[in-house]
Amino acid sequence: VHVRAAHDKSDQDALESAISIELFSRKVRIPPPENLVVMKLASMRGQRKHWEDIIILLKADCIDVSFVLAHLTREHPGLIDLFLELVVEATPPSRRS
Repeated sequence: VHVRAAHDKSDQDALESAISIELFSRKVRIPPPENLVVMKLASMRGQRKHWEDIIILLKADCIDVSFVLAHLTREHPGLIDLFLELVVEATPPSRRS
């Protein structure tokens, strides 16, 4: 479990759309996977674990890539190229065009 305080508008968006679950007898809020990807991109700072987490989420095909791109365009345009690199890495060679 990764705990992080809300720092910017992206974090606030994630909290507003999060669901509550019980974990170890405590209520915690879990953001949608798209918001989680944005949060991980914004806090990556070269951490390979975030990179691997995003690849796993993309490979699980549970990410709306257009949502993430739109969000990055509004809030973190400098992260678009990194996200697209991750999308390519997560895409099987047979599906790349």
